[in-house]
Amino acid sequence: MKAFKVLLYGLAGLVALAVVGLGAAFVIVDGKFVKARLESAMKEKNRTLNIEGDPKLKLFPVAGLALGKTSLSEPGSDKLFVSLDTAEVAVRVMPLLSGEVAIETLKLSGLKANVVRRKDGTMNFSDLAGPKDKDKQPGQPPNLRIAEVLVEKVQLAYRDEATGQELNIAELNLKTGRLDGQTPGDVSLAARITGRKPDVDLRAQAAGALRFNLDKEEFAFDKFGAQLKGRYDQDTIALEFSAPKVEVTPARASGSEVKGSIQVKGPQRNIDAKLLIAAVEGTATALSIPKVSLDLSAAVGGISAKAKVDAAIKANLAKQDLQAEVSGKLDDATIKAKVGLTNFAPLKANFDVNIDRLNADRYIPPDKKDGKGDELVDLRVLRGKTVSGKVAIGALTAQRVKLENVKADQILSVEQPR
Repeated sequence: MKAFKVLLYGLAGLVALAVVGLGAAFVIVDGKFVKARLESAMKEKNRTLNIEGDPKLKLFPVAGLALGKTSLSEPGSDKLFVSLDTAEVAVRVMPLLSGEVAIETLKLSGLKANVVRRKDGTMNFSDLAGPKDKDKQPGQPPNLRIAEVLVEKVQLAYRDEATGQELNIAELNLKTGRLDGQTPGDVSLAARITGRKPDVDLRAQAAGALRFNLDKEEFAFDKFGAQLKGRYDQDTIALEFSAPKVEVTPARASGSEVKGSIQVKGPQRNIDAKLLIAAVEGTATALSIPKVSLDLSAAVGGISAKAKVDAAIKANLAKQDLQAEVSGKLDDATIKAKVGLTNFAPLKANFDVNIDRLNADRYIPPDKKDGKGDELVDLRVLRGKTVSGKVAIGALTAQRVKLENVKADQILSVEQPR
């Protein structure tokens, strides 16, 4: 009995100590303390931070911070860098001990940010990012669970002082339901994108259900669709994407057809493309897509082409291995090819292409058809990558010269600059 009483007194003492400790934390680390420290930190960086009222804090079992109207200036200037009407973020404490980030609340309203790339190539937030650690290796991403996200009335502006390019994202709204990695949660996104050099006016929206688990390498879409419509430079653009149901886990992969389309209409180009990806099968380590179809009709810069291509794909994402068999038509040409990727990053690829006949002259821009054909080919896109393969063409027309049974073996490898 005496031992039982001692145990009770000991537990009572621990509870009392915990209460006193939490009380002391709230007294020492309160909203005024956080506000003063943040304002002081920004002052050291020659910036001015203004927070209306005192931030509201939570410590346990949910650690959270809520801000009212807040603004941050550019360094050494009164110009606005970032401002917001309200912000609230809360994360559960205990899951952090096991490497999991459980976001209880993420609310953001009225955010405005002005990002500038200066003429010397630096960004106007470089002083906030801290020094880069070139030797630091990227770590494993933590498992993420989200109870609620509500982002509304966000405006982001980007300006390049060297080129005069401007890009603005306005009316950005993002809302999610519970994304716990178990069942798909609702997600909706809408934004307007405008800019100049080139002129841009686009509206984007996406909605559906999403599930992901970074730790288990799982993701799924359910009744997901996205659209992008508007004007880019002199062209009108319409993009659509739909994924009625897709699920990929290490154990299996399944789903229905995924469809995408793009239409571009303008004085210099007209493009109409449709993409269909058949139901995904297998697992993440043995992924199989029995059919990927592309139907393309394009006219760009005086060159027109029509293509209809089908491909069957098998991949082992864990080993960074992908193999595809491709067949189809490019105008009058019949194409059969095998393409393989044996490493995704840096890229290592191989190909074996057979074409019955090809008139290459029809794909040369009108202003270059009388050229000498000795223009340099820019291979910077292949820097750090290795591509090798074979090409066989039964009948080839190039620079008005007709050739038969053309075969070529190529190995392209461009080293990274030191």
